[in-house]
Order: sequence, then structure tokens, then C-alpha cells
Amino acid sequence: MQIENLHRLSKLNLELNDHCFLTDSDTINYLKNSKILFINRGIPGSGKSTLAARISQIYSDSEICEGDQFFTDQFGVYKFKRDKVKECQLFIQQKVIQACKKKMRHC
Repeated sequence: MQIENLHRLSKLNLELNDHCFLTDSDTINYLKNSKILFINRGIPGSGKSTLAARISQIYSDSEICEGDQFFTDQFGVYKFKRDKVKECQLFIQQKVIQACKKKMRHC
């Protein structure tokens, strides 16, 4: 791995540890007993998927709805298509709505 990549990963790890919803036990326990929606946006390569994976580790009953799912084929290969961005946004919007409705049924 190149030194730049190692530096980027260590910087990202430090940034992830800055979030109380990932590190503070009181906050984590509170959120685990709440209904919450994390919205995670950023430019490509900014760590969105890494943050989503960390959230999923801590909040095991969470549901991740991300654009990468739309652009990944049945073999796990990511194939971004710029002309499909609007379709991807609608796909994610529907996944979020379904996830919220599913969680609401358990009230």
C-alpha cells in the first residue's frame, strides 16, 4: 500500500473516532433505543462507505441504503453510470422509505 493511502486511512480513522455516535457509550445506548436516520453525503473517496460500515458494526439492526448498491452488479463489481444517477437517487429514496416503514411496524 502506498504511503499516501496509509496516511489517508489513518486520518480517516481519526476522523471516525471524532463522532460521539461511534465512540461514546451513553450516546450509543441512547441511539440504540431510538429511531434515527443517518444521512451520509460526500464526494467519491471521502469515506462514506467506511463510515456506513462502522455504523453498521455498532448498530447491528441498522439498514444501510447507499448508491453503491445500485451500481454494483450481481458479481459484486461496481459499475458507475453517470446517466443512471437520477434512477439511483429514486432507488435509494424508495429503500429509505421501506426501511422507515419496516421499523415503524415494530413500535
